[in-house]
Amino acid sequence: MMSTLVHMAVIVRKLDNAQFERIIIKEVVQLREIFRKYKHELRIVGGAVRDLLRDVEPRDIDFATTANIYEMKNMFYKESIYMINLKGEKHGTVTVHMNNKNFEITTLRIKKRLEDATDPSMWQADASKRDLTVNAMFLDFNGSLYDYFNGYNHLLEKRVLCCRFVCELMLEMIECDIPQYCGLIEKANVDEFKRACSAEKPNQILIRYRWWSPC
Repeated sequence: MMSTLVHMAVIVRKLDNAQFERIIIKEVVQLREIFRKYKHELRIVGGAVRDLLRDVEPRDIDFATTANIYEMKNMFYKESIYMINLKGEKHGTVTVHMNNKNFEITTLRIKKRLEDATDPSMWQADASKRDLTVNAMFLDFNGSLYDYFNGYNHLLEKRVLCCRFVCELMLEMIECDIPQYCGLIEKANVDEFKRACSAEKPNQILIRYRWWSPC
């Protein structure tokens, strides 16, 4: 299967202030200002976003950024921010220690850097490489939730769906001239969906699963 990115419409939701403010602790604000100073975008990602939407207090706050590993290390060195766990650097992750709290910041998982670091496709490319749709949502510092694979609804409905398999199935449909759809599969567990992606006849997948919102 080729790794071409399948473009889907991003869903942007606005969190209410009370919900959003729970995660904006002083260390998060400090990190936001550092990345703004050096003109890099920073978003909250993963478990912290998922917990926030479930009305659970996030235990760890992780970030994704347009800055690469060398840019992050340079920023933190200049701003006297202590870095730990250097083993994470090979995966593009810098861990900083601030006021007895650790924060992991990971550069976007994309093969090729774009000249325009604000290109939204960079974030979609990263989301497509995450494990589950519920872990592939990003939260910016305006309280906007970016949801590329309908993870918000999957979370509410307690579904487990893999981002990678969604992308692969959509790509297979396009390559086989099957009509494209904006929505995601409504009912599937991980094993069923994995088997569906490896099916020899992609059109049979459309019979087995119902899709939302045809383009």
